[in-house]
Amino acid sequence: MYKKNELKLYILTIVYYFCNMKKPDNVIFNEKTQEYDAYKKEYPVSFSSKTFEIDKITNLKLEAQPYFKNRFLEIKKEYNSLVEKFEWNERICNAKFNFKIITGNKYYLYKNKEEEFLSIIKPDEWEKECIGTFSLLTNNTWQKID
Repeated sequence: MYKKNELKLYILTIVYYFCNMKKPDNVIFNEKTQEYDAYKKEYPVSFSSKTFEIDKITNLKLEAQPYFKNRFLEIKKEYNSLVEKFEWNERICNAKFNFKIITGNKYYLYKNKEEEFLSIIKPDEWEKECIGTFSLLTNNTWQKID
């Protein structure tokens, strides 16, 4: 068993050893700046690092333009589609009907003289002006079928 003073000396020796120990090779520690700087290196720092090549991009603005233009057009197309869906949903919600709507069934939007109305009667079964065929989705929005 260690005596009290011997134990203190032993612990101090271990602490001194670990404090003055050189960092292992896989740890990138810059002695001059006293910081870990692996993230600053322009090259892989270990075998598990990804291999890469540094691309010199002369004009980032020019290189990025097609991406942003295409992304803008995608968002614009999605926005227009959303506006169209909203307008159809608004028309159907304002239409008259006197039956219980069931999710997933087909319904037909017709135009009468003064108003629009929703019906379960198919357009080929009578002589009314059909605006479109719709189905109620599970998120309570209407989807145009035709």
